[in-house]
Amino acid sequence: VDKIKKVVVKERVIAPPISQSLFLNCYNLTDIDLSGLDTSNVADMSNMFSQCRALKTIKFGSNFNTAKVVNMSRMFADCLALPSIDLSKFNTAKVTNMQSMFSSCQALKSIDVSKFNTANVTDMSYMFMRCSALDSLNVSNFNTAKVVTMRSMFYDCQLIRTLDVSKFNTANVTTMAAMFSGCSALASVDFSNFDTRKVTSTSNMLANCTSLKTMKLG
Repeated sequence: VDKIKKVVVKERVIAPPISQSLFLNCYNLTDIDLSGLDTSNVADMSNMFSQCRALKTIKFGSNFNTAKVVNMSRMFADCLALPSIDLSKFNTAKVTNMQSMFSSCQALKSIDVSKFNTANVTDMSYMFMRCSALDSLNVSNFNTAKVVTMRSMFYDCQLIRTLDVSKFNTANVTTMAAMFSGCSALASVDFSNFDTRKVTSTSNMLANCTSLKTMKLG
């Protein structure tokens, strides 16, 4: 698979319910066109594009349906060269696992997750870890009522200046360790709505947040 540079799916191809690791470790793959891929029956997309280190473009077609997907963990992890991802048609209503979903997408400059339905997500650990080129991120509408772990969620997002987490429901969260660690451009953060009664670890939560000047507590 390390010799594949381009994948094109134009004719209708039905993806299996378990489509995890579909393009895993396609290190030299630069372009993926999934115009004809029908994912309407897929429940697992974990590691789907993980370790596609040279990938620069992904095209999703009208049949790329994520309505039944439960697992999106590490879906785009280590896509080191990918500058953007069109998530506009993603239905995340059933997803429970977003662990490391965009982890180490180091070239990612823009991403719109503002319409993500995260009502059933329990794991957001490492979700945006090392998205070091990302300078803005809108997570203000995230429903985090069921989330148990936020460990290293924004770890090493070096360019992000503002993060609106003021509406985060953290009533079930047990760990926030290294959650904002390495967010060296982050200037302010509002924790006034954070419920930390179940939290057992906040180790290095704000480590190396060297620009942080304002922190609002409840």
